[in-house]
Amino acid sequence: MRDPVHFRKTSSESLSPLTDFLLNVLVPLEQLAKLSQNLLALLALTFLYTLLSPYLQRLSFSIRSIIMGIFFGFFSIVLMPVTFAPGVNMDGRIIVIVIAAAFGGWRAGTITAMVTLGYRALQGGLNAPVTLSILTLAVAAGVWMYWRYGSRKAYYNVLDLLILGGITAILRLLGTILTIPSDALETIASTVLPILFLYPLGGLLIGTILTLDARRLYLENLHRASDMALQTSQNGVIMTDSRGRITLTNPATDRMFCDPGKLPERLTGKHLSDFVDETAWQVISQEMAMMVEEATTELEGAALEAEGVRPDGSVFPLHLAMATVRDKNQRVTGYVFSLYDLTLEKQSEETIRQERTLLRTVIDAVPDRVYFKDTQGRFLMGNPVLARELGARTPDEVIGKTDFDFYPPELARVFSEDEQRVLATGEPIVNREEPGLEATLGPNSWVLTSKVPLRDRNGDIIGLVGVGHDITQRK
Repeated sequence: MRDPVHFRKTSSESLSPLTDFLLNVLVPLEQLAKLSQNLLALLALTFLYTLLSPYLQRLSFSIRSIIMGIFFGFFSIVLMPVTFAPGVNMDGRIIVIVIAAAFGGWRAGTITAMVTLGYRALQGGLNAPVTLSILTLAVAAGVWMYWRYGSRKAYYNVLDLLILGGITAILRLLGTILTIPSDALETIASTVLPILFLYPLGGLLIGTILTLDARRLYLENLHRASDMALQTSQNGVIMTDSRGRITLTNPATDRMFCDPGKLPERLTGKHLSDFVDETAWQVISQEMAMMVEEATTELEGAALEAEGVRPDGSVFPLHLAMATVRDKNQRVTGYVFSLYDLTLEKQSEETIRQERTLLRTVIDAVPDRVYFKDTQGRFLMGNPVLARELGARTPDEVIGKTDFDFYPPELARVFSEDEQRVLATGEPIVNREEPGLEATLGPNSWVLTSKVPLRDRNGDIIGLVGVGHDITQRK
């Protein structure tokens, strides 16, 4: 049996010079095979690194970057250099450095480059100026990729990875041109095809492995965060299929619909219509049909107030908002409902309404004039006595007006100055005698007035309360 190399040389003797040049110069099969082995080894090592990545997620990004730099520096050491000519070696270290910087930032890229430089120096193959320049450019290119693309997204897309592979090919070609003598045309030509083919391919494949791993971790973290938010949310969340059958609830929903004094009951598998009043379900079903027919998200977030219905038949007020779950073709596959129990709010509203009714009753029953003003001196509320003394038919006619609408300007100005002093200092006016309005109380009328500041829950003055008692007859 003849030697394969001898057979190849013998066979090529009968070929044209162009074919011989393509087979023996542009396509150095032996070197191409060794570079391919390097690439496969690098892919295997990258895959092993992804097995550790879930454990590294517990660390800060800075620590993860340092660990990534150490790992990828080790990867660059184990790669076997491939000799194309005496003194002309190639390996996949440029790919390793660019990938480390592109996925781990400047820390990972710098550490990988330093480990590579140190190892090459120990081997005695360090062409310091050129090697240092190329490795620095590799780190810079990877960091640029990281800040330009990676830091803004959870992972790279295919176009990003193609750019990454192209960068490694350009840097490797630059390094080859700078380290090989200009008269060694055949040696330069023999490196072009491996560089243009394997380096972009290596960048794409290794980047794809790391991207898929980053995407997996991102989705796992997103799912974990979403599940935690769902479990701890004080608002209820219900997910249904396209027909309204419940597929998922959170603990707040289960507590909301459980019978008083009983453990929460799981609603999964039941129909949403069993847990809202009939009128609300009609509205919800109409909204669901419209969302399906329109095939748009413009109707998302439809909200309404409904009555929630517990298994024992008891009801409670409920605020409900809904949105669709769609597939990649925008077809509705389910619905999400956000629920909020309005029981406490309704009770608070009823308490406030009762208190206002009581206050209104007391104010209207008092024989003296009673009023509330804002900081601009405008009436916010008044009783019938005030309206009568100011010449208005009802208290509502007084709302929004000031003393200047009822009193002579000089008298209204005095009242306004007194009130602004109360608002500014917080000091009340108590039992001050003031002239009354002649048009309603007659000439020489007098009113005993008290004005005190009105404060909010923070203690800030937001207006004043005034009480006036007609003392004309006493005077």
